Amino acid sequence: MIDLDVRAAPIEGVISASEVALSVDNSAEDQFKHNTSSLLTIDGEVRTSIIVDPLNGRLPLRDDGMDNTFDGKWLAVGFGEFDGPELAGPGPRCLIDFGALPPAGPIVPISPNFQFVQTENYVLLYIEAGAELRIIRLDDEHNSDTGGKWRGDSIGYWEGNTLIVHTNNFNPQSSAPQLRMSESLDVDERFTIISKNEIFYQFTITDMNVYTQAFSGELILGRMPDGAKLYDYACHEGNYSLPGILAGARRQELDTAN
Repeated sequence: MIDLDVRAAPIEGVISASEVALSVDNSAEDQFKHNTSSLLTIDGEVRTSIIVDPLNGRLPLRDDGMDNTFDGKWLAVGFGEFDGPELAGPGPRCLIDFGALPPAGPIVPISPNFQFVQTENYVLLYIEAGAELRIIRLDDEHNSDTGGKWRGDSIGYWEGNTLIVHTNNFNPQSSAPQLRMSESLDVDERFTIISKNEIFYQFTITDMNVYTQAFSGELILGRMPDGAKLYDYACHEGNYSLPGILAGARRQELDTAN
């Protein structure tokens, strides 16, 4: 692991280009590699995984689980990986960011920051990554007559210091690399205030189309340091990568046909 002080220092000298390969990543320059500076600790115990059930800390993915996701079903009927924007997922299309899906937490290192806002009838979770908003209705029933939603349909209630939330009715395209899902995804969450600066967060995810069992995880959500701010986030502003990828696929098809 690269020293944090070294990483924060200005880059000196010439950075050589990486070798020609089929894919491009940041392995040529340690300066830009993801670096973990803290570990998940609950009740003084350092955890090696967010998942606590199953005990091995791994996602209990079915052997055919990927076949039951939105893109898996498209691929199964003959569509190619680059046949349309739908198979790119909601993230590259700027429809929803990973942080907006339950479970709430630092699933991706882009920015784990979010803010709770509570009114009489709602709890709002504003997520910095993607400028996403989760709306949790308090003391209500699910809207079962509506189509699948990008962030699902969340209802919740308070039980002492614990906010209990249930979410279902997801749009199956909400599936992300960190959490594969089908239209049957069901999420239970508990946000328990344990101190002025910490919330004990627990979640259970059930989707028997993709996983062999329901699985559960735990996190400690810490208050942002004094003076820290949430910043505006613009998804792919001026980024033409997805049209370029699709255009490249069409060109490759023409070259193969000729």
